[in-house]
Amino acid sequence: MAFRPLRLIVLLFWAFWLTVVTASNVTNGLRVAGALPTSFAFASANFELVEATTAIYHAPRGVVWVLFLGVIAWEAVAAGLFWRAALAAWRERSVAPGATATAPLLPAFATALGLFAAFMLADELLIAYALQATHMRAFIALGVSWLVVRPPAAV
Repeated sequence: MAFRPLRLIVLLFWAFWLTVVTASNVTNGLRVAGALPTSFAFASANFELVEATTAIYHAPRGVVWVLFLGVIAWEAVAAGLFWRAALAAWRERSVAPGATATAPLLPAFATALGLFAAFMLADELLIAYALQATHMRAFIALGVSWLVVRPPAAV
């Protein structure tokens, strides 16, 4: 398969986006923990969101931290896998015709799709229906991206 610039663009988008999301969640956690000032601008409000949505079950703050840190870890792994897939796509420019560098695609997409599937399940469990549309859109965007970049089906 020849080098596909669109594949590289899509992979780089998800790599950058997940990296920025991870970084803003890390800074949010640091801000909540008191390691950064509350005025620090580049920080999501996702810790507070997790805290508010788990309040329906009176989750202790320690549980909120475990969930939040788990999400950050999952996002970081997905970002790293997308960076790896993008690097493989970049290197695909120099592989012999007919050869492909698509092996890293499935782990990246499976990890990110799994993250948003978990968010959608959590939305249901926590009765957080207002969040579900956002998570569903990201899940669908990842699915469409997979269709764009996936290797051709074996004949």
